[in-house]
Amino acid sequence: MVQDKKLDIFAFSGDEETIRRYQRKYTQYFYEGENVLDLGCGKGVFLELLRGKRVKGVGIDISQEVVEICKRKGLTVECTALDTYLAENSESFDGVFCSHLIEHLVPQEVMKLLEGINKGLKMGGRLIIITPNFRDIEVMGERFWLDITHVRPYPLDLLKELLKSYGFQIIAYGADKDTVIKSKRLFILHLLNRVRFGYRYRLGDIFIVGKKIR
Repeated sequence: MVQDKKLDIFAFSGDEETIRRYQRKYTQYFYEGENVLDLGCGKGVFLELLRGKRVKGVGIDISQEVVEICKRKGLTVECTALDTYLAENSESFDGVFCSHLIEHLVPQEVMKLLEGINKGLKMGGRLIIITPNFRDIEVMGERFWLDITHVRPYPLDLLKELLKSYGFQIIAYGADKDTVIKSKRLFILHLLNRVRFGYRYRLGDIFIVGKKIR
């Protein structure tokens, strides 16, 4: 995966406040005292939300720059590779959070990642994946490809089958409307596009929640 930060110029998930607003609801799947791993944690927004619920959050990221930002916030974060960390922490976590990561990986890497996550989770542990929604015409037509580090989309139906094949029971899924970029200035254009494109316009990111059952 490309690590040159100069290439990551079109952040898909928005600024920290936007991320905090839509990620807050996902903390409902984790409980006080549990141990949760945030894969590709970025600047640690979800880790901060977990800390607010007294959940023990640990993050990993390949960017030393964002790891240092997290450490200045008092968060527990390591700069290391995903597969290495998961291999060294078998059955250590009650949950794994994976937001806007898999679209940067080729299929073989995604399968290896899911296998590693399954091994890293305790039985009954929850996995949350968030990724761009390729049913959305804006995403499909251009927006997805504005991030040069994106490799391919992972549609919801594919994710369902992948999680099931790696030992997860699907407990929730859908489109997260809170991830839709809103602009009052473009309200008229939004209405026109809604008429033109119907249900395929501004659907929000895909989310899926699985529980380890084997």
